[in-house]
Amino acid sequence: MPRIFGHDLLGVALGALAFYLVGFLIYGMVFGEYYQQINNVPAGYVVSSTSMAMGLIMPIVSTLGFAWIMNKAGKGSITAYVTTGIVLAVAIACMGLMYIAVYGPHYSFEAFGLDAVHQVLAFAAAGAVLGSRK
Repeated sequence: MPRIFGHDLLGVALGALAFYLVGFLIYGMVFGEYYQQINNVPAGYVVSSTSMAMGLIMPIVSTLGFAWIMNKAGKGSITAYVTTGIVLAVAIACMGLMYIAVYGPHYSFEAFGLDAVHQVLAFAAAGAVLGSRK
């Protein structure tokens, strides 16, 4: 199997899929209506195909970056991958979101909370998959 950043290519692809599926479950299945309500999304709004395509790119890039970091760090156990994923989510992804919550005129702290949970769970899921397929 080809490798990228010291990881099995299939593992990286599955890690990105796990990352994506967490978002799909949170925003598409469980909290979709609530998320639209707290963000004042108009009824009947449909996400563009361009946005949906970009939605596929984000977990791929995040998982590739995660694989690169773990390769440089010397890999480790699945627990180390999951823990590192949580730290990356809180220290980097969530702090990037917090800038929008603090300084943005239309982003609520409720939306930030749900987005932060998404990031933590998605990075942890990607970490579990990457760690199991080193």
